[in-house]
Amino acid sequence: MSDIEITMEAGTQKRLLTAGKYCDRNILVTAEKQSGADIPNPPEDGKTRLYITIPENVMEGWPPARRDLPLYFGQTAEHGVSIDWGDGSEPESLPGTGIVHATHTYMVGGEYVIVLAVTQGCEMSFVYGESYNGFYRILGMTFMSGYSETGYYSFMLNHLVIGDRINIEEHSLEEFEGLVSVQIRGDGSNVSNITFCNCVRLTNVVLPKNMTSLGQYAFNGCFDLTHITLPESLVTMGEEMFSGCSNLCAVQIPGGVTAIGGRTFSGCNSLVYVQIPEGVVELGEKAFSLCYSLISLKLPSTLINVGEEAFNNCFNMKEYHFMSKRPPTLNGSDVFYNMSPDCIIYVPTGCAEAYKTAEYWSEVASHIQEESTD
Repeated sequence: MSDIEITMEAGTQKRLLTAGKYCDRNILVTAEKQSGADIPNPPEDGKTRLYITIPENVMEGWPPARRDLPLYFGQTAEHGVSIDWGDGSEPESLPGTGIVHATHTYMVGGEYVIVLAVTQGCEMSFVYGESYNGFYRILGMTFMSGYSETGYYSFMLNHLVIGDRINIEEHSLEEFEGLVSVQIRGDGSNVSNITFCNCVRLTNVVLPKNMTSLGQYAFNGCFDLTHITLPESLVTMGEEMFSGCSNLCAVQIPGGVTAIGGRTFSGCNSLVYVQIPEGVVELGEKAFSLCYSLISLKLPSTLINVGEEAFNNCFNMKEYHFMSKRPPTLNGSDVFYNMSPDCIIYVPTGCAEAYKTAEYWSEVASHIQEESTD
């Protein structure tokens, strides 16, 4: 397959899939990026920053946005986190350990940056937890009565920069509908549970270079996410990691990853390019189901197991390239469900008969051809 060219031009990322041995046409994928001016670039000082927008006017039926903005977080030492609310008021810190709570009133609507400085000897946590009357996280609370501060305030958080000495609890950053960009500048050791599930406007993500794990649902339902660079240190990708990312167009999986979990790319119907490295041994159930923009996919020689419905409804696929000389195990007869009649499954020279006679492979035998050495 011809190489993928990636160029940056006027804030736009382009990926060109050139016609060649396996592709019968050129495909140009353009992913609009926000300009650099739109993404915060604060100093590398280890501080955490929340970029918020306070509405000018109160929305009908909601409490005054500028009054008593709630902030919930965990701290391991009293007065261990300094809060600068970004409006010229005096910074404050809170007594107690565990989950602490502060509120602040903004006199004027507009854009503000809340700066959280964690002192040496303390760790701060982005939390998601239950109190006697509801559920809380960094901004707001959802009450048992059904009234949701969290949903209201989640639209106010636009950008997030995560600094040093920060722990991220599971679910604590999900469903922030106004969140556009995230930068994780810490060492990555305490953020493996981080999920941005249903952060529907998220378009720009910077992950730490030494991050080794991303958990289940990490970017599930992030509809506006078009591109992401995964760190080379990554070895674990959780199930449904990109499920439902309907605008994601290209992903390069790092070389240390050995398994692509169930539904990892399910419903990524704009996805045209995935690079799967040597070393991957397993594709989970429905790993690429409903990826109907894919036309070509190369599977490594290390692949051993392919989950049920792994390529379900990839009906525009023109060619699969299986590099293993031994047919990987197919878990069921519907791995290639709704495959295009003219799709070709290429296998190594001399291996066609082994593939055609293997369990469940025999059902797609008419699609199997040996790879040309020309």
